[in-house]
Amino acid sequence: MLATSLMLIAACYAGGLFRLWRAAGAGNGISTSQAAAFASGWLTLVVALVSPLHELSETRLSAHMLQHELLIVVAAPLIAFSAPIVAMLWLVRSVRL
Repeated sequence: MLATSLMLIAACYAGGLFRLWRAAGAGNGISTSQAAAFASGWLTLVVALVSPLHELSETRLSAHMLQHELLIVVAAPLIAFSAPIVAMLWLVRSVRL
């Protein structure tokens, strides 16, 4: 279920980014560095929540705390920098920016 949610989030961001860049040109609205930040943050979420680290965190405090650090220190700032709201709004046709 979690992997499906992560895939849906990535697909929504990619769809919105595609629409935005098709209308405004690549790199406009959301820069390529912001798109790369989303990809990096998303991969960090996958490592923290879907990889064997998640299984290990059930029994080891150190793995659980590493999971927390990946989510709070790495993934959250990267995804926040990536302008996900802008991409999601461009995904919805009825919204005009």
